Amino acid sequence: MPFKTKNIDLSPKLKLGIGRKPSQFKILKFTCLLLLFLTVLIGLQAFVIFINKAPLTKAEDAGKVLGTSELEDRFIEVTVTKLDTLYGLSQTYDVPWTTIAEINNLTAPFMLKENQKLLVPKK
Repeated sequence: MPFKTKNIDLSPKLKLGIGRKPSQFKILKFTCLLLLFLTVLIGLQAFVIFINKAPLTKAEDAGKVLGTSELEDRFIEVTVTKLDTLYGLSQTYDVPWTTIAEINNLTAPFMLKENQKLLVPKK
């Protein structure tokens, strides 16, 4: 006696996977594509930064890489007097005080000493 087989029609949910709606697959696909795009974009940006090389910001790095004449072209050497402050120098040379502190490796509380030499970028 041969077996009789019946064709069973599955619901759309069962065809796609139990418990998942078709819209969830679209969201998942979109999310994966978005993450892939962002990863490629960040990689390209890192590559461009690596190729262009960031400009010199630290005085000690500038002294190692730049010759004396190039260093003089980019920076002004300032000798600190008794009444000078970082903020006052920033106002005098129209440069943010944070830039002067960063170039000269100054740390908090940013106290300046008399006769201290500072490099200030030229405008």
